[in-house]
Amino acid sequence: MQKQERKSAAITLAAMIFVLLLAVGLVVELLRIYVPDIWAALSSGKDGALEACLEGQSKTYSACLLWLLSFVQVISIVLPSLPIQLAAGIVLGSWLGAAVCLSGSVLSHMTVFFLAKHAKKQLNALADSSPRMRKMLGTLSVRRNRTYYTVMVLLAPGLPNGIIPYAAANSGIAPSRYLLALLIALPLPTWVTCAAGDLILSGDWLFSIGMMAVLFAVVGLLLLVRDSLPDRLYRFLDKWKTARK
Repeated sequence: MQKQERKSAAITLAAMIFVLLLAVGLVVELLRIYVPDIWAALSSGKDGALEACLEGQSKTYSACLLWLLSFVQVISIVLPSLPIQLAAGIVLGSWLGAAVCLSGSVLSHMTVFFLAKHAKKQLNALADSSPRMRKMLGTLSVRRNRTYYTVMVLLAPGLPNGIIPYAAANSGIAPSRYLLALLIALPLPTWVTCAAGDLILSGDWLFSIGMMAVLFAVVGLLLLVRDSLPDRLYRFLDKWKTARK
């Protein structure tokens, strides 16, 4: 019976993933057909190709396209976020570029999160046969500091963005808490990447590289102390409250 439930869950989840990938595929195909220069720039992997392509377009057109790419990027393993955010910084500037990329990414995360709420039972059954999925679900299902661990998962490099909202929805975290985690984890890295793109445009290559290096170093440090940091923060806050009395 349990084997049959797992099979049914896998089929249901596969169908949902197929629909999502189909939607991504349709958007990608629309980009390829109607804006072939943009698609060629994304597919080439060459530094500066996307920025050069967007520079010939109006700012409104570029903002809309970059927003769409940021939205699709969350549920796609094809489109990386780094070149999109760098291009946004070069074409739109650091602040507007960050706002465009962040709004598209957050909305996409929340959309997938709410859709995944309906597949919670299927995800639990599938996690029994998938060690990687089970580990992520276990990390996010902790009773204490759930928002904190969600922030850590969002910051962790190498994790496909599309997996995170599914795991978060299954963990039982409230939508408001997941939104809070997104608003804590995403703005600074997004802005730094867009600012790096803006600095590249002005010729400040070394400062741009330095900003990215500091960002990755901070993220790496947070991940190294992720288990002990919450208790340290609680102790610091307790001492601070005691000192004020």
